[in-house]
Amino acid sequence: MKRVYKMMLVAASVSVLFACGSGGSGSGATGPSAGGSTGGGTSGGTTTPTTPTNSVFQGVKSLDGAAAGTATYDAANAKYVYNFNGSQIDVTSRGITAGTVVDMTVGGNKQMIGGTSYAYSRFGAIGPVGNLDASDVFYVGQKTVNMPTSGAAVYKGLVIGMKDGDGVAFDYAPVSFDVNFGAKTISGKVEDDSAIRFEQAPISGNSFAGKLLDDDKGGSYSGAFFGPAAQELGGIGKFNLDADGESGAFSFGAKKQ
Repeated sequence: MKRVYKMMLVAASVSVLFACGSGGSGSGATGPSAGGSTGGGTSGGTTTPTTPTNSVFQGVKSLDGAAAGTATYDAANAKYVYNFNGSQIDVTSRGITAGTVVDMTVGGNKQMIGGTSYAYSRFGAIGPVGNLDASDVFYVGQKTVNMPTSGAAVYKGLVIGMKDGDGVAFDYAPVSFDVNFGAKTISGKVEDDSAIRFEQAPISGNSFAGKLLDDDKGGSYSGAFFGPAAQELGGIGKFNLDADGESGAFSFGAKKQ
């Protein structure tokens, strides 16, 4: 029988609100915004238009990375929504700014939502209580229309996935990305003992896709930039099946420093 590769994340106690620090939660904004300040962290550069998109973001199964529900930005109501098993779930968590992620149970589903203090995006995981092998991971946001064309920036945030060796809890770990807007490249790493690396990959317009590696298996990652000046990014990582039949997926999000 196929074994499940679960994210090797830093252990954390489960509560309604995790309040550990992270560079990805420094904004005072609490909900989606169509505008906002351009933010810092990029040295120089002008912007060039990319095609505006009213995007639908594909969520995937935590177990094997297969396509699952979809996430959208509801501009009329200024909220982010994920379609989980036919139910439209509000994943905005508006007004919750004290911690790094929101870990809660609503309507029989466990949720861990990241980026709740971000202005332009959200990411996280949703699954039935007690059976997170049936969970999804997702990201969603307001894509950048005018990408910076020069300079570089560091983005810091979190990855979210199933807790290692556990089918009943989600967990998270810090992540960082190095972005070179002039060269149009992105790379990153999970900053714990899991050795998960996001290999350098090209940026195309406001999106990116590349190879995911750890010590004994490979995979892929993809995502996009959010906000009027690429203040945030988010995406999904998926591991391939290895010789032991292990795989898995996680979401990530980060904010420009």
